[in-house]
Amino acid sequence: MRYPLAWAETAKQNSILKYSLLLSSTLTVVLLISTLILSLKKPIVVDRACYSSHAKTTDSERTDQEIDAFLRSALEMRFSTENIGSSLSWLSPNEELAKSNEQKEFKSKNIRQKILVSSISIKGNTAIVEIDRILAVEKLRSVLPATIEVQISSIARSESNPYGLLVESIELKKEVKVDSSSK
Repeated sequence: MRYPLAWAETAKQNSILKYSLLLSSTLTVVLLISTLILSLKKPIVVDRACYSSHAKTTDSERTDQEIDAFLRSALEMRFSTENIGSSLSWLSPNEELAKSNEQKEFKSKNIRQKILVSSISIKGNTAIVEIDRILAVEKLRSVLPATIEVQISSIARSESNPYGLLVESIELKKEVKVDSSSK
């Protein structure tokens, strides 16, 4: 083989490699830009139920229905003797301590407690909740209506706390005492 032909063949391969490199670099830049553009778009959320629909993504403002549902669940966790240890991310440390002390006292006296929420009135970070406390000792049950004031605060939403709310404090406002001497 002659040197000029070999040199021409090498030059031809080099130019083909240069154009291939230029084309692949351009394609890489285009794909990188399109990936960045697509990754910065808001995600499409599909609500799966009996029918699928596009769920609208909104800001993290909480609706009254969401706060109502949170309070019903959190108060059930706080006061029910059957829900031990399941409220770690919904209650403040002070309320966790109060819950554990109450649970110990009820366990030592063989008392079970459950609550039923009658109504919730939300005003800012405060909620006035009317509840019925059901206390049971073996087969004897008594229902005590009460009104409590619940202070809530906002935290970041997470998998363990999808509401992004925290019960800061619970204060008993009014408890109706049943007079046993009126029989």
